[in-house]
Amino acid sequence: MCASCAWSSARGWRKSDGGAPAHAFAFERIAACWPDARFVFLLRHPASIAISWHEASPDKRTPAEAAADALRYMKATERARKAPPGVTVRMRT
Repeated sequence: MCASCAWSSARGWRKSDGGAPAHAFAFERIAACWPDARFVFLLRHPASIAISWHEASPDKRTPAEAAADALRYMKATERARKAPPGVTVRMRT
């Protein structure tokens, strides 16, 4: 069992905290820790993601850097969508 899963289990957590973008990179660990997990993939328009990330921290990343970050997360989400079964929800923002 991975360390974060052991910590979550020790605290009695039974479900994810929701739409954390980093979960796209950790779907294999999440599925290994909770084999009965059900996945919901939330998709948002790429431009909307990049704009939101840039506006949240304009001193942290330029619009181009926000777009590159958004692309990394979108690619990870697409990889995750191909592995465990799940439901896809397209957000309109």
